[in-house]
Amino acid sequence: MVQSLRITFLLGCVLRITTAGFGSAVKIDVTSQYHHDAVPTSFNIRCELDNTGSCGDKVILIQLAKNDNKIIASVQGSESFIHNHLLDSSMLVEGQINQIDGQSYLSVTIKDAVKEDSGLYTCSAMFLDDMGHMREEKSSKNITIENQDVQDLIKFLLSKLTFMESLVKFNENKTNEQISQLQTTVNNLGTQLQEQENTMRQLERKQNTVSAFYATLQYNYKSLAKGDVLKFDNVQTNIGDDYDETTGVYKAPVHGLYTFQAFLMTRAGSGRREVQVRMYVNDNATSALMAENTDLYDQSSVTIVVELKSGDVVKCKVRFVLNIKSRPHSSPYTGFSGHLIKVLN
Repeated sequence: MVQSLRITFLLGCVLRITTAGFGSAVKIDVTSQYHHDAVPTSFNIRCELDNTGSCGDKVILIQLAKNDNKIIASVQGSESFIHNHLLDSSMLVEGQINQIDGQSYLSVTIKDAVKEDSGLYTCSAMFLDDMGHMREEKSSKNITIENQDVQDLIKFLLSKLTFMESLVKFNENKTNEQISQLQTTVNNLGTQLQEQENTMRQLERKQNTVSAFYATLQYNYKSLAKGDVLKFDNVQTNIGDDYDETTGVYKAPVHGLYTFQAFLMTRAGSGRREVQVRMYVNDNATSALMAENTDLYDQSSVTIVVELKSGDVVKCKVRFVLNIKSRPHSSPYTGFSGHLIKVLN
């Protein structure tokens, strides 16, 4: 009766085991030990006694031999002395002889097995009965290590290489993705920081904004009509250039609190004369001034304080003119001025 076992080794070998010696009190087992790749790299031979023989028999010696003549290791005596006869560091030997419960064994592990480790391995045990007679029982297993097919080994190694390449590629892609995400985050933070800096600069510029003007009429109007915008063309102050003398319009540079003043004088002469002017914010009249006279000069003025948004306009428009003789006096008796009091957020 024969048992066979095929085991693939890391170095491309096959382990075949043939068992002989059934019925003996000595039992021999061969097992393989595995590498982390699930490929065996060594095998273990265990010589174990099924019992101690007849009642009163004592076990004197257990030993393992290769090819019937080379003793590899043994355990003997009441002190359970273990001896590696080959003094081979590639073999791990352990065992014991126990006369009380019969648990006696010898275990030999052959590491990094190669073809030269093939052979017939025999476990033998020596017994001593009450009459002083010695007897020996043994059991053997033939272990053959052969070269594996080279193509199978190449396929195995290629599969491992492909797996490692895939793992490296995966890690590279993951790393590149993380780098890309980090770069995007850095860019976004840089953009936000730049926007905040621009906002701070704009706020600082607004807070430091200065806007003021003062202008009067440089010449006498020969005639006026309702709806005309008075163009104060003699500009004496225009900080910020927010007043346009060609249109007579002031344009607010920022959101803020402003004050404006306008004063008007009519020319003296025979007959009754009257001019009415209104100050407008955008298209809304906010105040009015009127100058009326006959033979004497007459002057009127108005001051307003108003909140303006950036882009709002302020101007003076004619509301009423009595006749062609009614017209404002030129500089410095008729003028328009204003300035920014405080920037508002």
